[in-house]
Amino acid sequence: MRKGIAQIILIAVLVFGYELSWASSPDYEDVLSDKAHSTLECMACHSYIKENPDHPVPEGRSSTCLECHEDFSAFSPDKGFKVDCLKCHYLHNEKTAHDAHIGVPCRSCHMEEIKPVREIKDGVPVWSYVPLKLAEYDPHRITAGDKNSCSRCHVKGNTLGASDHALPAKGIICLPCHASTFSIGDIPSAVSIIIFIIGITTIVIIWFSAGKGYKGAVKGRAFSLINLFSALIIDALLQRRLFKVSKSRWVIHAMIFFSFMARFLWGIIATCASILLKASDNIWILLDKNHPVTGFFFDITGLMIIAGGCLMFIEKRIRRKKNSIKGLPENISFASLLISGMIITGFVLEGARIAMTGAPLYSQYSFIGYMVSRLMIGFHLNGIYAYLWYLHAVITCAFIATFPFSSMRHIFMVPVSLGIKAVSKDTTDLKKY
Repeated sequence: MRKGIAQIILIAVLVFGYELSWASSPDYEDVLSDKAHSTLECMACHSYIKENPDHPVPEGRSSTCLECHEDFSAFSPDKGFKVDCLKCHYLHNEKTAHDAHIGVPCRSCHMEEIKPVREIKDGVPVWSYVPLKLAEYDPHRITAGDKNSCSRCHVKGNTLGASDHALPAKGIICLPCHASTFSIGDIPSAVSIIIFIIGITTIVIIWFSAGKGYKGAVKGRAFSLINLFSALIIDALLQRRLFKVSKSRWVIHAMIFFSFMARFLWGIIATCASILLKASDNIWILLDKNHPVTGFFFDITGLMIIAGGCLMFIEKRIRRKKNSIKGLPENISFASLLISGMIITGFVLEGARIAMTGAPLYSQYSFIGYMVSRLMIGFHLNGIYAYLWYLHAVITCAFIATFPFSSMRHIFMVPVSLGIKAVSKDTTDLKKY
């Protein structure tokens, strides 16, 4: 009896002593920062690195561990150390990973043998991952990434807010409205660019052929530059001539023209900055569709283009009725229909993206896209998003291809014509204004 009681007391003392020693033990980061551990290499404890000849961290380079694992206080037994890849690396630009991947963690593409997991918590996407084979899982197995890694997310039935199909990067035809690339990555874009070049070349050939036998002369260099600046900036860009003819028409035209110009400047600055100034954190705001400034900017300019187009249609009908000639057919600009199609499908595409990704935080600043997204909840957007994207792209390609053959060619012809007249001696037409 006494022997049994003694055994119970001994067990209780041992358990209590173990708990007391565990409770009084220093935190993990304190252990690693003491003198004993400060002189040890990481691999003294993490011997599996030495034992695995295929491990990406070479033996004898344990100092590289602290380059990534410098924040010991962020250690979690189940998730390991929090690693910020962007301390050494940069975000990918549009050509590599598209602007939609700005909020996607690096490990989703660059860690081997994992399955990405995404949840929306308080409007913020929270990413994690699950090892495909727990026995073979190693968080240090980093891959450069290739096209095959796209299939981790872009598959049918995914719950990551990603399209079923991996889409190509936006090419040069998208640059007038978006941050994109200077490449031509698909057949419709290539065809539209070829037709565009043929059309512009034809216009230039006609111009030169019409000028045969004309002996023009350029004015004094300084005077010519002043006239050229006035023609291109004041007359062509600011549209002084149209302002003198009709202020209301100028306002309507400005709503469309300056909105496109603002989007183009935004896109070209964002594209070039993401290539040349990738170390700056601020430039990535220009590529982040969910950022309040970016979302609001593109929606307000898109709305101004649509509003300007509607007002222009009404104004033309009123003006035509006043100066109409009986029997003439109604003139409807095909280019205007394509522009309307681009903007409308753009808003639908934006709404689909917001709804598909779970309405991320600040997406409501894209006020039109957000309203459209509320109407699209419940649809299988992962499956149809790619088709909406290609519809928007094909309409854009059609606009680019028909540009030299439609009324829109005045965007190219008017500045050139004004510039030529400004530097030549024959300025009789300019004196009217």
